[in-house]
Amino acid sequence: MVGNVHLTSWVLWRIRRSKRSLSRTTPLMYRLPRTASVATTSLLILACLLLGAAPASAAPSLRAPWACGEAYPVSQSHNTGSHIGKGTWSWDFAMPVGTALIAPADGIVRAVRQDSTRYGCDSSYAYDANYVILSFQDGTEALFLHLEANSSPLEVGDRVRTGDFIGRVGMSGWTCGPHLHFQIQKTCDSWWCSSVEANFAEHGDPSTGQQITSSNCTRPTEEPQMASYTPEDATGGVDGPDKDAGPACWIE
Repeated sequence: MVGNVHLTSWVLWRIRRSKRSLSRTTPLMYRLPRTASVATTSLLILACLLLGAAPASAAPSLRAPWACGEAYPVSQSHNTGSHIGKGTWSWDFAMPVGTALIAPADGIVRAVRQDSTRYGCDSSYAYDANYVILSFQDGTEALFLHLEANSSPLEVGDRVRTGDFIGRVGMSGWTCGPHLHFQIQKTCDSWWCSSVEANFAEHGDPSTGQQITSSNCTRPTEEPQMASYTPEDATGGVDGPDKDAGPACWIE
């Protein structure tokens, strides 16, 4: 009996050390019959700790979604200005119209819109944005918003690899200047879904004003690049001004 007590104590100590271990073992503990012996319970918990459950798909490592070596500033970071509600975890990158955008990770195209030429610094244009949505294996997806009309060669179902051409920055939807609105979101039955916390492999969670140089150098972009950013290119390069009445200025 003493041996069982020592084994149980060790298992409980391991559980306290790791919340992850606890989350994996709790369902197993609940399924055990009440008549199970201390030794049986301890051994089953130990097996779960050592072997673990099948790991969930890891979130993709994100690269900056523009060409290798190109640098652009963050004109609005997450949870600032109009980035609240579903768009809390998003970034605006100020860049000229026509700038080529590329995939930040491998994925499959879930949705494309590129027929709109309407735009303005007003919430009445909220549903006029062009976009591409790239889905990842972990159930999240990348939203590229405010794209140039007819600038993407992609169709729904296309497989995309890191660095593949996505489309071009444009003026579409509710926008006060040329920029890319980029967010990682949970997949839903719309194009505008709840954003989730995300980070870039080379820059983490960039803040407003931070200049981001892309290290997305795995594949050559299939379309020619625009000239590098200059400050005068980014006038008003954010979503609707401190409002939240439509994508990507939306409050739940």
